Amino acid sequence: PYGITRYLDGLLVTDRDRVLQVAGGKGTLVSSTDRGTGGRFLIAAGIAVSPDGSIFVVDFAKGELVRVDPKTGDRTVVSSSSVGSGRPFAGPADLAIADDGTIYVTDASGSSVFAVNASSGDRTVVSDAATGSGPQLSGPGGIAIEADGSLLVTDSEIPALLRVDPGSGDRTLVSGAATGNGPALAAPGGVESGGDGTALVVDALRPGAFRIDLTTGDRTIASGAGVGSGPPFSAPLDIAL
Repeated sequence: PYGITRYLDGLLVTDRDRVLQVAGGKGTLVSSTDRGTGGRFLIAAGIAVSPDGSIFVVDFAKGELVRVDPKTGDRTVVSSSSVGSGRPFAGPADLAIADDGTIYVTDASGSSVFAVNASSGDRTVVSDAATGSGPQLSGPGGIAIEADGSLLVTDSEIPALLRVDPGSGDRTLVSGAATGNGPALAAPGGVESGGDGTALVVDALRPGAFRIDLTTGDRTIASGAGVGSGPPFSAPLDIAL
């Protein structure tokens, strides 16, 4: 599995070429070549649910943003090199949906963050090497939206957690090698805002979940080796609260 998000009384999970709903310890197929019409997923990555209940998935390999009908599993391309205007995705990794319906997409291969109009599919670069100031993005992965609308973005190449201003594109280092104390990040992936001044970030190379203070950048292990009981993480990629 790659992406995960809350949905109804359970979770939605992407698993390469399919989307599953998990509830009560059981998985139900939502969309795949065996359920629903539309193009096949190659690498379904990030997944999110809009305020109106629509499911959106980014396909890393095909460079697409896809809407999935939860009732039928039908897949509709919302934005791609042939749908919508603007620079195309190179390798979209994750997405987050604002209250106004704007879909923010991290492009790991393109070292960018995009804003996508869900109706037209038009893509606008929010932040990249030519847009905004601050540390340059290298491998943006996870993305979450703070209460004030700012974007939290993980970058596995730096490695760090960054804050991106969606208006200016400016990037600020929140936590990384030179910012914050605690165990170092190695390959941060999925991120969620805790709503209490912290964020939770999973790291595939330091298998576990970090809690990061968004003011100081300090990092503590929320769950991982030596913290918490249960089966150990192998290479966690995403997180949902």
